[in-house]
Amino acid sequence: MKRKPVTKDELIVKASGSRVKVRAIEAIPFQNLTGGKEFTLHVKDGIVQPCLKQDVLPLLVIERHGRTGKIGKTFLQGFDLKSGAIAESVAHDTHNIIVTGTNYGDMVTAVNRVIAMDGGIAMIKDGKAVGDLPLRIGGLMTDELTGKEMSDKVDELSRLAKEVLGCGMEVPFMHLSFWSLVTSPKWKITDKGLIDVDKFEIIPTIV
Repeated sequence: MKRKPVTKDELIVKASGSRVKVRAIEAIPFQNLTGGKEFTLHVKDGIVQPCLKQDVLPLLVIERHGRTGKIGKTFLQGFDLKSGAIAESVAHDTHNIIVTGTNYGDMVTAVNRVIAMDGGIAMIKDGKAVGDLPLRIGGLMTDELTGKEMSDKVDELSRLAKEVLGCGMEVPFMHLSFWSLVTSPKWKITDKGLIDVDKFEIIPTIV
């Protein structure tokens, strides 16, 4: 993980005014395909706020290979997360850190826990760890668990995501890992920003 810890100021989505229209990747259950929608969100102190009522959350990709340090920012609709944040370094195809959450504070903590673990999955609620899985081989694999132990651990994390964070989407870590895969339409996110896959273009998150 060739990345220093991030700060809240690095992760927030900024805008002027009191309300703003944003683009959001639309999650499709059990698919690596996505849709694309627009939503109006509140802005407080220059920061675009997540909206649990519309199920619209920030979705970010943080470059972690020590090359550009860029952070791509957009929003996600349809993950059905009620609290906390989830971050992981399994993010096809370039495997940067991808994170979403109901608040920026927990998102920062989740990203920094992944960095501290030298890769893996981290779930945070109210600033505290709900569960994590270190993946120290390239941020993708581990030799610290057997196959059975690994399977059981992922099942446990999926249960905690549902029971503690209120995530209504099945296999949340698998879905999260594919929202940066820019080989499948419609919209995806990389460290360069929101990508319109069909047009091969970077498009603004703020409409």
